[in-house]
Amino acid sequence: MHHISFKISFLASALLAVSTAFASPFGTNITISDNNYTGTGWYSNREDQETEANPGTITNQSWDLEGMFLDSQTLTLVGGYDFKNGVTFNKKTYRSGDIFIDINGDAKYGQAMNGASGTGGAAVANTFGWDYVLDLNFTTMTYNIISLTAQSMVLRGTDVASSNPWTYFSGGTTVATGLAMTYTAGLTNAYTGFKGDTTNTTTWSTHTNDQHYSLAVNVGFLAGKDATFHYTMECGNDNLMGRAHVPDAGSTSLMLGLSLLGFFGLRRKLAK
Repeated sequence: MHHISFKISFLASALLAVSTAFASPFGTNITISDNNYTGTGWYSNREDQETEANPGTITNQSWDLEGMFLDSQTLTLVGGYDFKNGVTFNKKTYRSGDIFIDINGDAKYGQAMNGASGTGGAAVANTFGWDYVLDLNFTTMTYNIISLTAQSMVLRGTDVASSNPWTYFSGGTTVATGLAMTYTAGLTNAYTGFKGDTTNTTTWSTHTNDQHYSLAVNVGFLAGKDATFHYTMECGNDNLMGRAHVPDAGSTSLMLGLSLLGFFGLRRKLAK
């Protein structure tokens, strides 16, 4: 009897684990450190509940990149930064970057990029190790998938070298074009699970901005692969990094279905 009870408890725990993994409306949080931080406080090693940006940059909510999520093959970026419209500061609008992807584990990012060659905003060769880029077009709300080589050209951020690269420039092989992306504005603290600017006591904080935004794309072309994702805005004020295994389509639903089947099958066996 104890053995059977253990089986039921184990299956229930497995089901809970599956459901808990998707407690966020965006899926599983796959955010990793951007390796671009210093000391403690606002510039420390964190992508979490508070406003965080790169060392020496403005720390209010409008620059904050908060989390990266994966739900089956849908990759979602969440932040206080407005992915579609960018942020205007001193009469200049700092635009959204592209999403860079590494699948062989050799991407370089964070403080290691401080010595990257070229001046801010310049086009440089893709010596960073990224294998693909999702080239985002916020006019058409579509993106192209491009396979990169070491000779492909990318743009450096205008201000923070350790955030490089920020966007695609030229070269490589086009894999797909005109894919639709989803942008959502006006998300709340309660919905996203992230806190906004009202709790930020740093000098640049407005203490009023709790706005969050999300940007979602499909990364089904990476099915079955382990991938590292990188995103930043034009100035490089903040980075957003994620790492995950991209499943085959429907594999999560299949896992949940098999778990439920096993659970109810065991219940039928106990009832006999």
